Amino acid sequence: MSDLKPLGVSETLSLDELVDHICRHSDLVQNAGKVFGLAQQLDCTVDDLRAVIQSDPVLAAHVVRRVNSAYYGLSQPVDDLRQATSVLGFYDLRNLTLVSIAARFLDQHVAATSINRSQLWQHSLGVAAAGHLLARVACKGNPADVFAAGVIHDIGYILLDLYHRRPFQRVLAQCDGKQPLCEIEQDVLGFDHAELGARLAEVWHLPETVSESVRYHHAPEQYIGPHRESVYVLTVANYFCWRGGWSSIHGVPVSPPPDCAYAGLELDSLALSIFWDEFPGVLDRSLLLAEA
Repeated sequence: MSDLKPLGVSETLSLDELVDHICRHSDLVQNAGKVFGLAQQLDCTVDDLRAVIQSDPVLAAHVVRRVNSAYYGLSQPVDDLRQATSVLGFYDLRNLTLVSIAARFLDQHVAATSINRSQLWQHSLGVAAAGHLLARVACKGNPADVFAAGVIHDIGYILLDLYHRRPFQRVLAQCDGKQPLCEIEQDVLGFDHAELGARLAEVWHLPETVSESVRYHHAPEQYIGPHRESVYVLTVANYFCWRGGWSSIHGVPVSPPPDCAYAGLELDSLALSIFWDEFPGVLDRSLLLAEA
């Protein structure tokens, strides 16, 4: 059964009103908040996280299916979440759960969609994987949190398509391939998909590193908080994926990262060489998770 309970298509709402509507009417949002709220507790163990995931049989099945996908390449398949937990560490389990929940948003049935969901999903997981690689190579930011931010950095597009479609369609109609879509969103909606995605991350009790990276991935120069490195990593990974042909929405450009993002990552020639050598393979591997 679909989790979707859309707004009246002609409504125009503020960001707070839209987030409130989604939170009140989406069981999926509420259940995700319970999972990631537990994960944020300092004394939470991987077994604690497994237990709360297991309480949602559909979610548990999605996680097990992805553990058994070609992405992980296990020699023997796992039969249940307990076995999956023995394969995954705490952060891998958290992130794979996030992937499974985000995928359920994309799977919600609607009569028509304004965007190519498959393309957006491949882009999202490509950015997650590329960001994880870049964080490790540059030794900047938290690789696990960057991956999580990559998974949901464009989930605002999905939320707009599901819950605020007619205003979102007006946004897309004005896209000329030159003006950044965030600017059009601000003009039409009064907020953009990055702000909406960040608010969802906050509702889900994901780490501040994740929510701030999502919020500022198109405007890293505006960020002055403690998570600059993760913001910069996500920004650069998003741009590299777009330049590589992995766009979230066809015809929508991504602006080059500002100098502060590159400077903050302090990428030397060796780090860049390692990244570019591994980048194509990482993107190809992310497809295995996208298709799981």
